[in-house]
Amino acid sequence: MSPRVESGLREASLAEELAVIKRRRERLRAERERTEKSLRERDAVMRRWAVELEKWADEQRNLELEFTLWIKLQDLKCSSSMMWSPVQSLREKEQQRRSMEVHLQGPKSCVEEDSDDDNPSSSAQENETE
Repeated sequence: MSPRVESGLREASLAEELAVIKRRRERLRAERERTEKSLRERDAVMRRWAVELEKWADEQRNLELEFTLWIKLQDLKCSSSMMWSPVQSLREKEQQRRSMEVHLQGPKSCVEEDSDDDNPSSSAQENETE
């Protein structure tokens, strides 16, 4: 082969290699951009999730505090009612007596007792006896 033909083949071969390298480089650049975009989207999702998680944690803390306060208030009510009124009121005794009767009589008589409570004449008679 002549040196001109040989140098032409080399140049063609180099041009082909250069074109292949440029295509590969372009493909890698596009792939890198897609990857970076995907990572940015994931980062945004994670940030939103972290904000939501922080809100949830604050809400849980507030609920815990409210619950603790509620329990303390219940304890305070119980202790204060014992301090002020060691004797049961007549109404409390009557309610306790009725609940014991209901438990002893069973569920069938509960319905009958409820219907008696709806009757105004029976409640008037009870008030007269007290």
